[in-house]
Amino acid sequence: MSGETDEAKKHEGGGALARTKRLALLALIAGLAASTFFLLAERNRRFYFLATEGRRLVVSRGSWLPSWKTAYLPEDPNLAKAYAPIELPSWAAVPEKRFDERQDLDQALFDLLLDWAHRRLVSDDPGALREGGAYVERAALLPGISGDQVARLREVQAEVAFSDGRARLSESIAILQGVNEKLLLAAQVPTGRGREAARLLDRVIAATNTLGDVLARMQGRVEGSEPRGSLDDSGSAPAVTGEAQARSPSAAPAAEEPPRAAAEEDAAAMDGAR
Repeated sequence: MSGETDEAKKHEGGGALARTKRLALLALIAGLAASTFFLLAERNRRFYFLATEGRRLVVSRGSWLPSWKTAYLPEDPNLAKAYAPIELPSWAAVPEKRFDERQDLDQALFDLLLDWAHRRLVSDDPGALREGGAYVERAALLPGISGDQVARLREVQAEVAFSDGRARLSESIAILQGVNEKLLLAAQVPTGRGREAARLLDRVIAATNTLGDVLARMQGRVEGSEPRGSLDDSGSAPAVTGEAQARSPSAAPAAEEPPRAAAEEDAAAMDGAR
C-alpha cells in the first residue's frame, strides 16, 4: 500500500515539474517576443518618412508600433513650421521615402523644395513668383542641409530678392504715374497751389523717367534713351506725355513772372527820372 502511495507522489511531482518547465518556456518565449517587439518599435521610432496624403506632402516619424508612423510635430515652433504639411504643386508626384536620420530628410526635402522654387521663379506671373518665394522660405528653415545646399540657398534667395525688388519698383513707378496725373491736373489752375504743383511736376517726371530706365535694365530690355514715365500694360515704363512736359515748371511759372527785358526798361526809366 505504501509502495503505491510513493509511486503516486512521484508521478505528481514529475507532472508539476513538467508544468513548471512549460511555463518557464512560455515565459521565455513571451519575453523574447516582447523584447523583439520593443527593439523593432524603438528602431522604427528613429525613422523619418516623406509621403503624400491626398495633395499634401507630409513628414512623418515612426511610432511605437513597428511599421506604423505618425505626423512629425516638433515642439520647437520653427521646426514645426519647417516640417508642416505642404500643398503639392499640380505637376509634382513624390514617392514615399524613409530616412534613418533627420539630416537625410532635411537634405532630400531641401532639394525637392528648391526644384519647385526654380520652376515657379522663372515665371512672370506674380502668383507663381510668390509661390517660389514661399518654397525658398521653407527650405531655409531646414536645419540639417549641407554646406553646398547652403550656398545654393543663398543664390536662390538673391534671385528672389531681385525679383521682389523689381516687382516693388514696378509698383512704385505706377504710383508715380498717378502722382504725375494729379499734379498735372493741379498745375492747370493759375493759383499759388497750381504754381507749386507745376514746380513739383518736373521733379516727379524726372524721378519717374529715372526709375523707368532702372526697371528696363532690370528686365533686360533697355530701348535707347527714350524717357519713361510709368508701367504700361506690358510692364514697361512708358514715356511721360508731351502734355505733362508742357505743364512742367519750366513753362508754368514763366507765365506768371514779368519778362526780364520789361523789368530792365522800367529800372532804366526810374534812373533817368532821378
